[in-house]
Amino acid sequence: MDQKVPVILDCYADWCGPCRKLMPLLETVTEKFEGKFKLVKLNIDHLPALATALKVESIPAVYLIYKGQMVD
Repeated sequence: MDQKVPVILDCYADWCGPCRKLMPLLETVTEKFEGKFKLVKLNIDHLPALATALKVESIPAVYLIYKGQMVD
């Protein structure tokens, strides 16, 4: 995978109050850092199989992915 910048993966659901509070913060930080990383949003209700494959146990869940690998 030729990933030029780290990816922040935000796993959320529309009904999740804490997710709705976190999302604007992540969007603001993404804009502030102007392309230093990419924000990707995953609605776990729309893609439950992917959420399961990522082992999302609770939301909001935010992951950092760099060079195709999850970073601890």
